[in-house]
Amino acid sequence: MSNLAELRALAQAQSTLIPLVAETVELQATQSGLRGACPFHPDATRGLYVHNGRFHCFSCGANGDVIDWWMRLHGVDEATATAHVEGQEDEVAAE
Repeated sequence: MSNLAELRALAQAQSTLIPLVAETVELQATQSGLRGACPFHPDATRGLYVHNGRFHCFSCGANGDVIDWWMRLHGVDEATATAHVEGQEDEVAAE
């Protein structure tokens, strides 16, 4: 396993997607998780769902985990997103 893959696995295990999504999307509870308007396209249907540490938009097809969310939202590579998510968790733990 590469160093980046190990870091990504660690970040995924220690990070929760919901607070990151909630920074940019108003989420509402549904029976199967949380739902909101996808920030990656104009979304009147609220096609974005967050459940079990993953997101999926049924309108545009965007999907993934906490790292994929950060990469897509900020237009950065995997290494940058992983480092940010790990750093975010360290800041939260220190508070």
